[in-house]
Amino acid sequence: FVAVEKMPSFVNQIRPKYPEMARKAGIEGAVYISVLVGKDGKPIKTKILKKKPADSDIFDQAAIDAVMGSVYSPGIQNGRPVKVWLTVPIRFRLN
Repeated sequence: FVAVEKMPSFVNQIRPKYPEMARKAGIEGAVYISVLVGKDGKPIKTKILKKKPADSDIFDQAAIDAVMGSVYSPGIQNGRPVKVWLTVPIRFRLN
């Protein structure tokens, strides 16, 4: 755990691609993903914290790709950029 004065935020958020299999099956869901944002605002790695439906990984890769393709402002502590984990909820809804 790293204490920060300012958490990272999106500079350019990539929208996830809805998996075609999920679209055809009419499945909606969500992936709560934690991303490690570097001092330069670039994502380093991810961890899936929670997902709905819990027994399916149909949305996992789309969520990871979106989070890893996004650009962030870095976390700030004592006026300097720091590496910090940020939790991002990614929701998949059919229109």
